[in-house]
Amino acid sequence: MNRMDGLSRRDFLKGAAIGVAGMALVACAPAAAPAGQQAASGSQAPISLMYWHAWTEQWEEMTQFVCDSFNSKNPQLKAEQNVVPGAELMTKLLSSVAAGNPPDMITVYSAINIPSLTEQGAILALDDYGSGEDLAAAKDWFHPSIMDMGSYNGKLWGLSYWQQTSCLGWNKAIFEEAGLDPEKPPASLEELDEMAEKLTLEEDGLITRMGHMPTDHWMWAAPFDGSFYDEANRKVTANDPSIVSMFDWMASYSQKYDVTKVQAFQQGLASERAGVLDPFISGRIAIHEVGGAWKLGDFAKYAEDGFRYGITPAPQPGGTKEVTTYSYGDFTVVPKGTKAPTEAWQFVKYTGGLGGTLEDYFTVLTWGERPINVPVTTKMLDYEPFQKMLAAYPGFPEMVDMFLKGDRVLLPPKMPVGTFYQDRLSSARDKVRLLDGTPQQLMDEVTADVQSELDKFFAQQG
Repeated sequence: MNRMDGLSRRDFLKGAAIGVAGMALVACAPAAAPAGQQAASGSQAPISLMYWHAWTEQWEEMTQFVCDSFNSKNPQLKAEQNVVPGAELMTKLLSSVAAGNPPDMITVYSAINIPSLTEQGAILALDDYGSGEDLAAAKDWFHPSIMDMGSYNGKLWGLSYWQQTSCLGWNKAIFEEAGLDPEKPPASLEELDEMAEKLTLEEDGLITRMGHMPTDHWMWAAPFDGSFYDEANRKVTANDPSIVSMFDWMASYSQKYDVTKVQAFQQGLASERAGVLDPFISGRIAIHEVGGAWKLGDFAKYAEDGFRYGITPAPQPGGTKEVTTYSYGDFTVVPKGTKAPTEAWQFVKYTGGLGGTLEDYFTVLTWGERPINVPVTTKMLDYEPFQKMLAAYPGFPEMVDMFLKGDRVLLPPKMPVGTFYQDRLSSARDKVRLLDGTPQQLMDEVTADVQSELDKFFAQQG
């Protein structure tokens, strides 16, 4: 599934400036008309709602399916989608708010964006456009962590479609080929390293298969028991010893397998959205990072008959048995300046399953027939069609348990400069893997840079 890259420092600061202009424009604008006054008097035409997102390829078909499903249940409304390239999504949103012509709804990829958008005056709170019953229903329906991710400064700003569960998949056939037990995934970080060595292949001085290739710093921070932010004290903690240890371990793969060879191998990989060429499906990586249940549908659709895999939480150093994962959510929000805020919230609530039936949410959650991600509510677990889907897709039950029942679920840091932080971490991660600086040095730099931005923000707030 296509995901938005973190904004660059330049884009973030540009976006922040646009956001300030947007707040000034919105502050001078008249209040939005109450619900029901958006359509012309006596008109039978449905109210049009523009929906922005950055999903592409097959996932654009999925979002059209969601719009069609919503429209069939709400004939007085008509949601229409528009795909905006992921790298442009946030800046275009802020520009549209400043210009007074935003979309009615937009899905942002990761709750890390919500505090930034809130502080820039770019989105509306459900508290102001919903009812007390809406908020009570949301608390009853959504898993508490999802309510927390969508909330900021005491208000609810976004609702999640579903939740990702970052984890590992292992190719059972390759395990057998290497003399490993195909039913036993690595139980510790140390065992993962040992297995990866046995599973890695080289030919003519080139790596042709990696046993494992760690890249997802968000996922690995959870089993390392790392923390990126101390919210209570407003302190950036990218140089937390556990985070530095995690990056040291990540760098060890570039050291052990030769950074030049690892880089050449990675450059030859297809993307995870490449169907049969997906690195895990094609056997290029034996133990692979899996971003969520949406990949299970790809395995069923693109892998050859007999493709056997398992799903397991990322193992911890020392082999402790806690179940950990990282989840960030695809959150849909309502931009400030929409002419139909109440109606837009109807779409947001629908995509999260709020106010509809279990059948309605199951339809959104599964694209009608396949896993997309973990449900936002435990109420779905006893729904018979969902139980059948759990049984039909190996690894899906494990993914559901990781989020809804996990011992430690790492969530995005809740801070007003989160998008900037996300970008700085990604850049530092790339340098770590290229051995371009030590993890300690790089994390000290990230901590200092982001702390400076954060301090400036709070200083401006007075």
